[in-house]
Amino acid sequence: MFAPLVLGGPDFQTINPVIMTFAKSSYSQDIAALLAVILGIAAVVLLAVMNRFEKNGNYISVSKVKSKIQKQKINNPALNIAAHALAYVLFLIYAVPIILVVLYSFSSSQAIRSGVLNLNELTLSNYLTIFTSAEAFRPFAISIVYSLAAAILVVILALITSRIVQKDKHKINMAYEYGMMIPWLLPGTLIALGLMTTYNSPKFMMFNQVLIGTGTIMLIAYIIWKKAVVQQPRALNKYPCAALCAGVKLLARAGVPSRYCP
Repeated sequence: MFAPLVLGGPDFQTINPVIMTFAKSSYSQDIAALLAVILGIAAVVLLAVMNRFEKNGNYISVSKVKSKIQKQKINNPALNIAAHALAYVLFLIYAVPIILVVLYSFSSSQAIRSGVLNLNELTLSNYLTIFTSAEAFRPFAISIVYSLAAAILVVILALITSRIVQKDKHKINMAYEYGMMIPWLLPGTLIALGLMTTYNSPKFMMFNQVLIGTGTIMLIAYIIWKKAVVQQPRALNKYPCAALCAGVKLLARAGVPSRYCP
């Protein structure tokens, strides 16, 4: 969200950092809410236009076919050289920032602040501190626990919603499907601001508890962030065991890195 400020400098601002700035003060939260609503409306309009174009087109999906991508040979020598040169340039553009981040993770805080990278001063002290200090490791442990809990709840919710939508194509049931698209439909800034303004005072549905600053609001935010639209095939409605197996596999993919899943 703050990438424009990092890359463009303090004079290059976008609406998301401005919303966060106004949201920090209680006197300007109304302006932040207005900007968030404008951003949300723009996202909804853009999504509606994209869906309009998508419905008017004819697309063939081959994503489920397990076939290797065949290399295409460029017969023209000049175009071949130009294509390879462009590919290597793009690779460097994408890879250099990641490589620098990895190298700076082995550097001291002084080297990071100065922006000077000395390969002779690289050290493992940062990683040793994280894995040997309970205070330093605590944020990572909390993130893992919240991610796993949110993944389990999201998969259960998605499977139930998918079952309802696929079983009966009623307009009320279709509202569940669009409700699952809220994280993609609305900007994250608008959702975060909505959570801040909604749960900063006691609510009956939350047993008259203020959730701001608690672990509950973090779990809700994780669930919204991880919420996914799961389209269950109609064939699975006839075979509950297959649906259960598909749900378990989806839960595994949502909770652990994909390389550990078949």
